[in-house]
Amino acid sequence: MKCLMPSLAILALCQMAGNAMEKQHSNRLAAESSPYLLQHADNPVDWYPWGQEAFETARRLDKPIFLSIGYSACHWCHVMEHESFEDAGIAAVLNRDFIAIKVDREERPDVDAVYMKAVQLMIGGGGWPLSVFLTPTLKPFFGGTYCPARASLGQPGFKDLLIHLAKAYKSDKAQIGKDADGVASRLTQWTNQSPRGNSLDPLAVSAAAASIASGLDPVNGGYGGAPKFPQPSILEFMLSVTAGLSPVAPASRTFSSGKNAAELVLLTLDKMAAGGIYDQIGGGFHRYSTDERWFAPHFEKMLYDNAQLARLYTAAWQLTGRARYREIARETLDYILREMTSPEGGFYSSQDADSEGREGRFYAWEWKDIVSALDGDERAVTAVANALALTKSGNWEDGLNILTRVDSTADRGLGGARGKLFDWRARNRVAPARDEKILTDWNALTIETLAYAGAAFKEPRYTQAAVAAAGRIATERYGDDGVLLHALAGGRKVPGFLEDYAFWANALIGLYETTLDISYLESARAVAGKTLELFYDQQAGAFYSFPVKGGDADLLTNVIEVHDGVVPSGVSSAVTAL
Repeated sequence: MKCLMPSLAILALCQMAGNAMEKQHSNRLAAESSPYLLQHADNPVDWYPWGQEAFETARRLDKPIFLSIGYSACHWCHVMEHESFEDAGIAAVLNRDFIAIKVDREERPDVDAVYMKAVQLMIGGGGWPLSVFLTPTLKPFFGGTYCPARASLGQPGFKDLLIHLAKAYKSDKAQIGKDADGVASRLTQWTNQSPRGNSLDPLAVSAAAASIASGLDPVNGGYGGAPKFPQPSILEFMLSVTAGLSPVAPASRTFSSGKNAAELVLLTLDKMAAGGIYDQIGGGFHRYSTDERWFAPHFEKMLYDNAQLARLYTAAWQLTGRARYREIARETLDYILREMTSPEGGFYSSQDADSEGREGRFYAWEWKDIVSALDGDERAVTAVANALALTKSGNWEDGLNILTRVDSTADRGLGGARGKLFDWRARNRVAPARDEKILTDWNALTIETLAYAGAAFKEPRYTQAAVAAAGRIATERYGDDGVLLHALAGGRKVPGFLEDYAFWANALIGLYETTLDISYLESARAVAGKTLELFYDQQAGAFYSFPVKGGDADLLTNVIEVHDGVVPSGVSSAVTAL
């Protein structure tokens, strides 16, 4: 019997079930350091971390593997844990019929990259939590993302899915093995496509700009429809077109939307800065908007988003002189320094979307909260309501207000009220949980931005924070033989990936350009040499994401990632550094 791939409708369903059970004894994840893994340490599921113990057990017992990948700030990861992984009945099926492995995608982006691409091959899309079923040889045969615990709208629940797959594995193992071999073969072909032979045509810049512009929203800005992500790599490219930094496609070119490159980019920056995706009280951007207007965000905050967007707004200020862009850049950087910076130097990974048992609770406001924060001053309340589009009945759900700017270009109507709202929120709300992992690649992005902004704004605080973080990376993140580490995971050292090396090289170059300390440039040259040594394949004419030699031997394939995603690809960043 062949297992059908889940429809995309499953991935969008969530039916909150009151089936959470009391915590049992800790499982193997209790020995881990990742906040995401520790969140699951008291699940009744007999979780294994990624490693030989799990693989050998699966092979010895001839059981399929359930691989669950997520990260600590992921809202739907929390939902699936509550609905399914805390459920005794579901845990019993998992423990009896599968070997369950839990992976933090931020700690092991290599594992996530391989199996995300496998799921994309199987169902045409992906996301987190990533749920993949593997043979004991680690080949995927079924996959999806979030799955509801109980059947809903004609879709199977997670427990039913587990029972079905376990029965299929026992009754038709040969067919499942054949299907898994096919997926693994296609995965290897897809992830190893080399760009060798492609010529570098300057007209490609013009074609890319026109293609991107055709997908940019001429009303609300941004790329595509709902859900809408900031896509800083795309916006930075279009900003370079706006600035005339690309060889073709000047800013004056009018695209099919009727707007030129400058108008499209600046419209996007204005709309994001005015929307609920931006924390109008504390600064910093949420991960994405659930609608096309940037109004209702998915409330988690990621270090990589804020680092890149702060740099983008800084560049926009340099190009236009508009004070609002400088304000957004500085508020975002100040948020990073205030809430995401380790006392030892370096920057934490993320803040959760949820607090007090609800997504967005920290950021959304009831009308009475506004009145309380402003000490009942009717004139101040009216001014703030007008400036931030608030209503007594709420502009969002359950009588809550999401703060947005009516006027995106100025701080009109707020005066000192923002400070009062900020202080009231800090006193009366439980702050979202923070993932305090220090990741080399995301830290490098932030260091590069702080160095850039320190020079642009002539702001020593930003430069000093960049220097302190770089000092920590230089001291702490080198292993044997000069190998850069991606993360320190408990007692383990996770070797660096292409993005770690490439982002770090660019950060060192940025520090040199800001401070003129030649040691940064010398370090960048050494990192560039190590990048070529570990990741460049002369025969393929390409950079691989994982070390060409000495990487994780259990991964099914290496990856040539030429597309910029939520962060720039390691390939484009390595080329930039070189």
